[in-house]
Amino acid sequence: MLDCDKYKTINCHFCNNNLSEKLIENFYYCPNCAIATRAEKNMPIFEYSDNWVYSQYHSNINKIKANYIAKLITKIKKEGTVLDLGCGAGILVNLLHQNNFEATGIDSSKEVIEFARNNNNGNYEHTAITQYNTSKKFDVVVATQIIEHLRDPEDFLNRIHKLLKDDGIIILETPNLKSWNPHSFWRKRIGGMYYGKDHRIIYTPKSLTKLLGLKKFLVIKIKTKTYFPIMLEEIIESIMNRKQNKNNTGQPTNKKINVEVQKNSYIHILKKLFNFIKYSKLTQLIFYLPNLMTQINNKGNQIIIIAKKQSIN
Repeated sequence: MLDCDKYKTINCHFCNNNLSEKLIENFYYCPNCAIATRAEKNMPIFEYSDNWVYSQYHSNINKIKANYIAKLITKIKKEGTVLDLGCGAGILVNLLHQNNFEATGIDSSKEVIEFARNNNNGNYEHTAITQYNTSKKFDVVVATQIIEHLRDPEDFLNRIHKLLKDDGIIILETPNLKSWNPHSFWRKRIGGMYYGKDHRIIYTPKSLTKLLGLKKFLVIKIKTKTYFPIMLEEIIESIMNRKQNKNNTGQPTNKKINVEVQKNSYIHILKKLFNFIKYSKLTQLIFYLPNLMTQINNKGNQIIIIAKKQSIN
């Protein structure tokens, strides 16, 4: 039987070349630009759950990531102004405020901004970067887990360039396409494609460095990082997804009932147990060296880039 999907192609966002190398989840690879992208029509329908804000605020991995980014900033600057784009529940802004920075967070979600204001210190504004109107210039602009969601990253970086002081710094964090390997047991589901249901363009360190250069940023540090034991995660996630698929009948049900059933289900209990194990200090210690090994040759799970604003002239 002819596999029609195999012959469907899309064009690269950057070079406009026709792409024929299909990866997973309708992503296609561009060898010229070293990115993976998918068409908007192939974007899965994805909705955040009602308790998403609360879960993000209490997420251990979000706290670990925020602590890491905060430490990077304090190594670069001892004080100053910081803008956190897509600040979510405000974990990073609150940390920076505690370290004597004048920190501001913006987010397009009214609910998360209200939550951040009520639970954290710092300044918060309900707006998207495309509508953010300020004459203020910042020492540092942080954008973690944002650029992979965007169809127009050039405009995004242009706006950040205007928000920075002349010697301002941008810190980007995004999933690393180079971490993905279809022939590896645990790497075949990472790289920002499998779990990134609302991701549009996935980058490698090379492609992100090139893009920043074109937008007048000088990369001063680039590294990849694996925050958590992805070997353990892959095993547990596979078990949970298999169980969840078996329980999914595809029939419409009452949402409130579904939430209550899930809270008392095997899946919910297993997830709680998994998160407890995954983020425990003992697990972090056990997997410290294996995680370092995953970062060899820039193949860590996430790309972290620090770049300096350059003059447009």
